[in-house]
Amino acid sequence: MSSNGRILIVDDNTKNLEILANILNANNYDIEIGINGYEVFNWLKSDTFDLLLLDVMMPDIDGFEVCSKLREDRKFDLLPVIFISGKSDSQSMVRGFEVGGQDYISKPFDHAELLARVKTHIELKKSKENLKTLNANLEQRINQRTKELNVANQKLTDLGITKDRFLSFISGEVSTPLVSMSKVLDVIKHSSESSRMAEMITLLDQSVNKLERVSEMASFITQISTTKTSTDKNSFALINSIDYILMDLNEAFDKKDLELDIDIDDKMIVYGNNKLFKSSVQAVLSSVIHAIDDNQLIRLYSVGEKNENYLIIDAHINCLQNDENDLAEELSLYTSFSQTIMAMNGGAFSIKTEDQKSYSFKWTFKNY
Repeated sequence: MSSNGRILIVDDNTKNLEILANILNANNYDIEIGINGYEVFNWLKSDTFDLLLLDVMMPDIDGFEVCSKLREDRKFDLLPVIFISGKSDSQSMVRGFEVGGQDYISKPFDHAELLARVKTHIELKKSKENLKTLNANLEQRINQRTKELNVANQKLTDLGITKDRFLSFISGEVSTPLVSMSKVLDVIKHSSESSRMAEMITLLDQSVNKLERVSEMASFITQISTTKTSTDKNSFALINSIDYILMDLNEAFDKKDLELDIDIDDKMIVYGNNKLFKSSVQAVLSSVIHAIDDNQLIRLYSVGEKNENYLIIDAHINCLQNDENDLAEELSLYTSFSQTIMAMNGGAFSIKTEDQKSYSFKWTFKNY
């Protein structure tokens, strides 16, 4: 039968030692004994115990002082100490708990009570040790998992950097020759007299335009992905950002003879990353300009309410003249970017479609 626990009994009275040892041995406890307080420290240098039964009144060093010194060493925090003493006054009992004892039994003691308290404190010690082991194992597993996640995150970061560099490279490599091709096509279109040649040039022109949009899209993706974690946020006037965007798109508006109706409150303030906000709005406007018929109206206006401000773009797009799948894909892509950007800046973005002809793009941001 396995032992119920190892107990060190310390008492300068050999009769008391004999009585305690007999009781505990009879109940399957392993016993070691000491006859003075200093023997406690000698035993603990080379052995471990589940419980210390400690007499209070001993020569040289009493039980209270032994327990107090014991508690100075953290490795004995879980070792329970039960004082056994002929002193039963409340002051002595309080003193025993103050120096770190777990229990106090007055002499003469009841055998059954002694065994019950010994069993309780040993079981409590073993439970605490098990919990400590479980916590240590859990902490080790958490640390290991954290290291694994850090490695995985670093790989994702490296992959993201590589992707951004690739997109940037593709955007630059595609856009430069496209500009030259567009200029050559403009010259050819105005000088061509053959209807068949004009038809081929139109197809080529459409392909070049699509490549330009792909290049532009890659550029926007790069801008957004490389700055999405930026903490560079500040307050800026909405009208200033819109003016900057429209200046950049002025040629595109003129090319299709588009009419622009602007009604934006010059006092409306946005808080966030200005660069991301402008990239998002410009991406959507570029897609709208591409899809809308010539000589149409695009409305940009702001709406201010008590707690929120809105920037709204209204455009009527003839889907019959466009590849609806391509158009929907472009708008969906730019919408996703704008939703992400506005969420980072504490706002929102939405798109509303009416009969697949009227598109309304809405940026929402809190009042500041």
